[in-house]
Amino acid sequence: MIEQLSLERLFRATDPDTSLAAAIKASKASRKAVAAVRGVMSDGVARIDEEIWHACRASGYISSYDTVRHGRLALSEGGELAETGVTRNTSDGVSAREWKQTQERR
Repeated sequence: MIEQLSLERLFRATDPDTSLAAAIKASKASRKAVAAVRGVMSDGVARIDEEIWHACRASGYISSYDTVRHGRLALSEGGELAETGVTRNTSDGVSAREWKQTQERR
């Protein structure tokens, strides 16, 4: 399950102890981001990453855009979110993919 994010993806056995500490911290942040994104996307509304980030912030999860994007990435890799095939512009005018919760998760 996605909540059981593996530390193996975050550090190597040959890394110094500080890398292990950083990996543990990143793993905890990732689990929180996954939970926040899952909560926001459970309403079935399609969103681009920027909108997911704003919705997470509005729901009380204050984190960086990149952390929230990594939470969305974990859910999409796990099959809980899928691309809709639609792209929309961000507030900066950059094209972004739209994501939606998969039917299996609802």
